[in-house]
Amino acid sequence: MSPAERQRSAAEQKRCQNCLGKHTKDSCLSDKRCFKCHAGHHTLLHEAHASPVPPSSFEAKTGENQSLACTGQSSSVTNVITTAKFIISSPLTRETLMVRFIIDSGASDSYFTSRCAQHLRLKPTKCASSVTGLGQTAVPVDGVVKINVHARDRKVAFYGHPVYVVKRITGSVPSLPLSKEVRVAVSKVPLADDSFADPGEVDGLLGADLFPRILNGQNFSFGPSAPMGLNTIFGVILIGPTSCEPANRESSAAVALLTHSSFCDKLERFWELEEVPTSKRLSADEELAEKIYTETTVQQSNWRYMVRLPFKPNPAELGSSRTQAQSQFASLDRRFAKDPNFHAQYVSFMEEYLANGYMSEVDPHSQEAATGYYLPRHGVLRDSTTTRLRVVFNASAPSSNGVSLNDILLPGVPLQKDIRDILLDFRRHAVVFTADIKQMFLQVDLHPDDRKYQLILWRKSPDEPLKIYSLNTVTFGVSSSPFLSIRTLLRLADEYGHLYPRAAEVLRKTVFVDDILGGDKSAPLAKQRLDEIIELLRLGGFVPRKFTSNAKILSSYPVEDLAPPKLDDPDNPRHSILGLDWISTKDCFTYLTNPRPHLHTKRGVLSQIAAIYDPCGWIAPVHPEWSESQPGRRRSEAPSSVTPISRLHLARHMERRVFF
Repeated sequence: MSPAERQRSAAEQKRCQNCLGKHTKDSCLSDKRCFKCHAGHHTLLHEAHASPVPPSSFEAKTGENQSLACTGQSSSVTNVITTAKFIISSPLTRETLMVRFIIDSGASDSYFTSRCAQHLRLKPTKCASSVTGLGQTAVPVDGVVKINVHARDRKVAFYGHPVYVVKRITGSVPSLPLSKEVRVAVSKVPLADDSFADPGEVDGLLGADLFPRILNGQNFSFGPSAPMGLNTIFGVILIGPTSCEPANRESSAAVALLTHSSFCDKLERFWELEEVPTSKRLSADEELAEKIYTETTVQQSNWRYMVRLPFKPNPAELGSSRTQAQSQFASLDRRFAKDPNFHAQYVSFMEEYLANGYMSEVDPHSQEAATGYYLPRHGVLRDSTTTRLRVVFNASAPSSNGVSLNDILLPGVPLQKDIRDILLDFRRHAVVFTADIKQMFLQVDLHPDDRKYQLILWRKSPDEPLKIYSLNTVTFGVSSSPFLSIRTLLRLADEYGHLYPRAAEVLRKTVFVDDILGGDKSAPLAKQRLDEIIELLRLGGFVPRKFTSNAKILSSYPVEDLAPPKLDDPDNPRHSILGLDWISTKDCFTYLTNPRPHLHTKRGVLSQIAAIYDPCGWIAPVHPEWSESQPGRRRSEAPSSVTPISRLHLARHMERRVFF
């Protein structure tokens, strides 16, 4: 039946229009309403009751972002949203950024996006939590920062002006391309936004706090069908009605400075919180770093790869850095005098750098020495079975103008795998092995043109003059180094993985920086896979070492290449596997605790538990029942209740059980 026929049939049978029951609508006790319009009639009668919808009304689509302002019927006439392009900069780092702002005298303050704040490396200062706009809609604010606003001649017009940081300003402006006639009419004046007629992203909004101060007082008229022009310090801005491209009339949409998500969007985001995370989409900076790596990385005749530093677009100039490096080296000299053992290890470390070609001397009168970036550094003594001293270079040290090397580099894509995934994979194999890559960063060479950004000062003793050296490899302390080194391993797997597919699988899935974890279902297969990993790594100039296994598959390996265990407990020699202790002879994980005194409260016990490294939560279900303080027997038993954890042996292979 058609809607009209259903309506007529219900009237003839004298049925209720609300619930279709055999009574009048006035006596209906049902509180149900039409599911489509919520009016007082049955949903089956909706079409008969609904009035025609005029073509000028706005229809919101479920699941789409809705603008707070909406237009009616599509038309060839539209209003130009005033925009301008100009340069902003950070008063602290002086890094600059070309932006596109909406000019809006109706906004009380100025705003820009969090993306701009990140590009200028500005940390917002907390302020009001939200800003209220049209329809009393609240938009959250990340904070406020201060920026410099530059005029068309690139001179600073407003220094340290406060702007609020928000996630997003609006959609594309204009919403439709403007007509060719408008473009021609305004082509003879210096426009503040030369792309005003093409839809594009907006970086910010310049409000009434600056609007009257940017005007120069000169007006332009371009004809009755063109917008008006106002001259400003950025150029001529346009405002007023004009015509848009006829081919796109049906796609006309409103532009609103404040938007809100529909209920469906919020519900969808809620459920996404419960989903297993999918692969992250690369940001623009990450895509650029990947592009630079792909286009500039080469493999040399000695099998080693050579990479370029991934600089940001239009990076800021580095200032002088040698004075700071000299000052820090003087501090290092004083420590050498106080600690001869530290001095001897440091000299040995630097001699190894020279002997292996990891650094080379630079002519002090060269352009490289005069304009290069000098890395301050310090030595770190650590508990290691192979290298006790590690020299860490500080590429975040600001130069004389406040800009550091790390400030102008792209850190690249975070390629480190999740430790929990690697450990879970490690538990599924019957026979396993581990290794690490010897000096992984140092096996990736840096292009000679980029080595001037990695200069250091060095001498063996105070009697010698300070010499300048350049570091020739990927270096600890440089923000892009983890990306460059791990990405090179992945490239090695891609280029030579067809020769050793089982080894390539390990490099792609179960390597954490320079730590390799792998295995197989039997000792011969595990040994074969480990041998293939060694061969594959050698094709890229990498050398694995510090081998361990739970089976006798390492008998043919040199003793010096095997990882010595920790022997503080002779019955349970342990190896460190991604921070966990593994007893390879028993093939189990163990946890060490140092029971602290005064574990008389719940807080004290929880503090002890929090000190246990347990990334996968294998021993997480520990729930103390004590209250704030436990008198008598419970108090005396509190320390001993945590102590047994140090005797726990958790089977590494998941087919076995936990035992004490």
